[in-house]
Amino acid sequence: GGGHGWFFGLRGAAQACGVLTAILSGGALLSFLTGRGREALGFVLIFGCAAMGRMLSAALLARLPDPVRIHPERARPLDLKPVRVSRKFRRLAIYLWSLHLATHVSSPFFVPYMLRELHFNYLLVGALIATPAIVKVATLRMWGRLADRLGPGPILRTTGWLVAPVPALWLVSQSPWWILAAQVYSGLVWGAFELAQASSILQTTRARERQVAWFNAVDGGALIGGSLLGGAVANLVSGQGGPGYLAAMGLSTLLRVLPALGI
Repeated sequence: GGGHGWFFGLRGAAQACGVLTAILSGGALLSFLTGRGREALGFVLIFGCAAMGRMLSAALLARLPDPVRIHPERARPLDLKPVRVSRKFRRLAIYLWSLHLATHVSSPFFVPYMLRELHFNYLLVGALIATPAIVKVATLRMWGRLADRLGPGPILRTTGWLVAPVPALWLVSQSPWWILAAQVYSGLVWGAFELAQASSILQTTRARERQVAWFNAVDGGALIGGSLLGGAVANLVSGQGGPGYLAAMGLSTLLRVLPALGI
């Protein structure tokens, strides 16, 4: 704990507010211009705003001072070898890499599923995609206080099971109201999981930059691998006349259970 939960709860809520604003404004703009036959212009404006936002973010990040080190490390040559980590952090990293790979087997396909298969308009899709962010804004402070009281470990283990059935909920019904309920559940459990994940990484690495950097590098590869696997499954099943997007969601559910068994 040590106040990490409170901090990550506050940070997560602020991030979710930004995500919420971007999704709702982008969805509204795209829906407005699509209704006037200017869909392409809508995408150009959205991508342009996203690019400007990233450049602004990079400029603000560049202005942040580096943290003051109590015991400065002497300069070392560039070393790309994997860093030595504790057994606890190795176990945590393998679990998170596996879960993130499983998650990205389905995560790229929820939006095209709603647009192509369910024929929802952009405004409805934007509202449904924004729902988890709304739930996170409302609950992350609560999860932060709980993490400070119990520690991130119990929350991570519990929510690791609770995030597993998220894509399976999409297999139950095509009703917008059901999908809304599924998104509320997703925001609730993923908000708690992401907060516990950030706090657990900080505790097990003791904020060592090289360990966190290696974790993020491998994690990025897991996200790419999961997306490619999900795309291959969706293409294979849809090529045979089956529900490709739903197949990716079903596989993602099964793969999410495996790391939860070992945590």
